[in-house]
Amino acid sequence: MKQLSAILIFLMFSCLTCKVEAGGAYCPDHPIFIESELGSRDDSQRGETASWIVKASSFSDKGGCELSFYLADISKASPICRIILDKDDGRRIAKIEFYKGDMEKPRLFQEIMVLPGFPAPCSILPISEASEGRFFTQKDMAGNAVFVHTYEISHNEVSLDQAVRQGWIRCDVDSTTPSLELVEVRDRDGRLILRQLWTHDDDWWLYEERFGRRSWRVSR
Repeated sequence: MKQLSAILIFLMFSCLTCKVEAGGAYCPDHPIFIESELGSRDDSQRGETASWIVKASSFSDKGGCELSFYLADISKASPICRIILDKDDGRRIAKIEFYKGDMEKPRLFQEIMVLPGFPAPCSILPISEASEGRFFTQKDMAGNAVFVHTYEISHNEVSLDQAVRQGWIRCDVDSTTPSLELVEVRDRDGRLILRQLWTHDDDWWLYEERFGRRSWRVSR
């Protein structure tokens, strides 16, 4: 109940919109099952866990889709949040909505949606290789204040064996997969903010990590 209460309190203050550059990623044609674990990166401190179900539905022939995030252990049918991915002038647009009574004024983001403090693992990254070494600016509006965060994207290939040793794999991955792609987000000071592990040309990540939370895809 503490975990659910924290999530619902967080949702009372948030509504986000952003522009992203993701090809077919983040638009799966089947439900995605995710396990999240709160705690430190080195497993010295482990906290609560949460199971998520992400359901996607397409709504246009231009690649538009809608993602709904559900807490698997809650019996009610309403999702915790919904992300709408569409295109505008050839660019991918993402809008995230939260299910609550009264919506606060939306907070706007551009190019990238990084949510390091949000309970659901729903960050959207520009994962194409063209983003390598680029800086992306994210603007967070809270009332009349605007907070600007600058993030750098990097891509690194890792072997399946290395990913297994790191504890990043909890679903079936073809043993003949030559390599995986680790997409990392760092701030201007080089601090790691978020990382996602992908198989090439897949529609969802295998692993996501940010400070205080790790998440694994548990089905493919």
